Amino acid sequence: MNAATFTKITRSIIYVDDAVYLGLMCLIPILFIITLIKGKEALSDFTEVSLRLVRLACLVFFAIVIANISFARWNNNESERDFIIAFINGPHWYQIVIPFVNYGILPLLLFIPALKRNLYVGLGIALFWIISIQWLNYQANIFNNHPGFEQNLNWAEYGTKISLFLGIYVLYLVIYLNRKQRT
Repeated sequence: MNAATFTKITRSIIYVDDAVYLGLMCLIPILFIITLIKGKEALSDFTEVSLRLVRLACLVFFAIVIANISFARWNNNESERDFIIAFINGPHWYQIVIPFVNYGILPLLLFIPALKRNLYVGLGIALFWIISIQWLNYQANIFNNHPGFEQNLNWAEYGTKISLFLGIYVLYLVIYLNRKQRT
């Protein structure tokens, strides 16, 4: 497999994974508010599906990171390795570290049985995602605020990702409910 094909495959997987995270960023606070109003039993299936999707997206994220590192190592791509090391050690280190914490480290907390049932942990993670992504966007606007550069939100892409998330969520919810009824 050449590098271009590998990149296309990983970017497609990352796009879907990013859609899941974006959808969960919106859904988890809504589930939290409804759960506070209606009670835990009202949305237990939705909460369980959301937690499972977060954990699955976390595993996909780590799989992509490991695949990219392995592919760069296998191809002896020293320039990519040097670029990543320089980027991590440079002034914009947070652009790699924050997504790694958001999508890799924090969702690992939801594998701990005592924490995965606590909706406050899920809400805290979602709020951290929202705040850190807004901070990254703010930083990008500060450093790229020169003539000719405009930072615009791409609402069509957000709509596409949310639609993709809703499709994945509904499909996963239907599968989860069917498996729950069989047992």
